[in-house]
Amino acid sequence: MKFGSENKDNAVKDYLTIADATWRNLVKNVSDFVINHGGTATVMKPEILRTKFADFNS
Repeated sequence: MKFGSENKDNAVKDYLTIADATWRNLVKNVSDFVINHGGTATVMKPEILRTKFADFNS
């Protein structure tokens, strides 16, 4: 199977989506832990800037 740059872009987006969800889950769990142990925590809205996979092959 041959992968074009569009398929690579889609694969990268899938991995980044999984990574984003994992990171948000970690941040939420750490925040919950801190709050449950008497601390304070604020989870800020993520700021995401992405480029196309094809940009690295040009």
